[in-house]
Amino acid sequence: MSDEATVIKVLVVGDVSGAFTQLFKRVAAVNKSNGPFHMMLCVGAFFTPYSTSLTVASTLSTESTESTTETALTMPEQLIPYKNKEQQVPLPVYFIANTLDDMRYLDALADSEGKICDGIQYLGKSGVKSIEGINVAYLSGSVAHPVKQVSDGKLDNSITKDDIASIIQQSTDKKIDILLTNQWARGVLNNMDLSVVSQTIKNPLVKGMDGIKEVAIALAPVYHFSKDSHYLQRPPYLNPMSKHNAATRFISLAPVPNEQKQKYLFAMNYQPNKTDTNILDTTGFPFAAVGGDKPDKRQRTDNNNKQQQQQNQQRKSLLGDYQQRSGDSKKRTSQQSTLECWFCLSQPSVESHLIVSIGSESYLALPKGGIVEHHSLVVFIDHKPSYTMLTDSERADVEKFIESLKQFHLKEDDCDIVVLERHFQGRFQNQLHGHLQVVPISKSLSAEKIEECFAKHGKQRNVEFKKLAIGSELAKAVGDNFYFNVRLPNGEQLYAIIEKEEQQPQQQHHQKHNNQQQQQQPVDFQFGRQVLVDLLGVPDRLNWKQCAVGKEKETEQANDFRTIFQPYYDSNE
Repeated sequence: MSDEATVIKVLVVGDVSGAFTQLFKRVAAVNKSNGPFHMMLCVGAFFTPYSTSLTVASTLSTESTESTTETALTMPEQLIPYKNKEQQVPLPVYFIANTLDDMRYLDALADSEGKICDGIQYLGKSGVKSIEGINVAYLSGSVAHPVKQVSDGKLDNSITKDDIASIIQQSTDKKIDILLTNQWARGVLNNMDLSVVSQTIKNPLVKGMDGIKEVAIALAPVYHFSKDSHYLQRPPYLNPMSKHNAATRFISLAPVPNEQKQKYLFAMNYQPNKTDTNILDTTGFPFAAVGGDKPDKRQRTDNNNKQQQQQNQQRKSLLGDYQQRSGDSKKRTSQQSTLECWFCLSQPSVESHLIVSIGSESYLALPKGGIVEHHSLVVFIDHKPSYTMLTDSERADVEKFIESLKQFHLKEDDCDIVVLERHFQGRFQNQLHGHLQVVPISKSLSAEKIEECFAKHGKQRNVEFKKLAIGSELAKAVGDNFYFNVRLPNGEQLYAIIEKEEQQPQQQHHQKHNNQQQQQQPVDFQFGRQVLVDLLGVPDRLNWKQCAVGKEKETEQANDFRTIFQPYYDSNE
């Protein structure tokens, strides 16, 4: 058989999630009917169950885990027969790690070479290995925003700048056959038909991370495998800057245990020495170049026109849905669109240096001119105006940040938190991008005192704050109205209905003839800040513009916050 005809049969799997018995049974059947296969490669969480739920209780800080790993973690029950050599794995398994718990299992169970037992091998944190004659590049863990410079230790699952530099250096002058990552390259869905993309993917055109994009561009692999909750196979895209590979095939696999029966196992007959000349079904290069020449503009024009039409349609759909739900469908839609939104991650106006962490449906950032240290914003990734308009999964992701921040402020600052949300009428409805403000406060400030302060300021503006009944939903309480919501440290919530402008002319008429009401101010966008400044006794922090610092200082503050907050939040859990 000639070198060009050499075939390597490979299986690739999504999150194993500890479902070893299910996986090995399936693989044994596939290997018997279509094999023999040479290897199985695994991306995503290997040991820990796949989950998108709001769970932070099992996540320990790296400081507390190092001393307890040996006693806390033992060989998963489903792997014991393989460890004891009572059974054999169907074929050699090579995997990357994803979560902090994966790292803890590796620390407790793997030998110095990454071997778990016969036939199950951890590839490592970052690098390129030749397996059965093919070059497999791999990145364990996940990329934060921005990328950390160096690792905090062996239990740190963060992909660092050093990890990225290492994998790029090791791939120099090599054809990379397969790249394994736990996250997508940001923008990989550009230049393709988005109608085939699962509706569960929010903002598909910006899904992923820039750190993975940098690696995907530099390595230009023949196959790039990653993972998500649903299966996706992208049409191959051209690599105009690569001298080793003309096109890349991106495939994202579902977790092994999934009720939707999404595809988690991908089988292929790979010919590593064959030049791929079948590029008729390819799309244009989906990424903006990183530190290099841009791809040929002619290759991108047609696809980008279709992409822009899809973006416009998505925005029109979102605005139409919002106008219908807010009872404001007859209002004029401004020509200013989400393209000018300060909070949309896909827009150039977003100040990315303020971002602390990015989740699946929301992200954490610092505000400009915060009231106190560690004042933060939980911002919805999708351009929606309020918490009440989020889906269940979007709310769960927001709540994950809130719970993590609660634990963070309790331990690091010895503080409680107040969470504020304002859903007001703006000049341009489509510019309202919802977010929650999280402000740490002293434990000496009781929930009763906070409630009294909001009631006082609300009364001055003819706004009545009510207490949300335990177990009640905010969306049902406020209906289609604009509102202001306050989450108190004891778990209770306050809300006030804010009248729309068209409902207020009579009130404004009375204000012209009443000296007392002439002094009243409407509930504006700074209302929450005004109340907290009064409550905390820091009148000099009233005007955020006077509290703002330069970009260099803001970047430093975000980096510091990110470092100390990281142990409390894992975006992969």
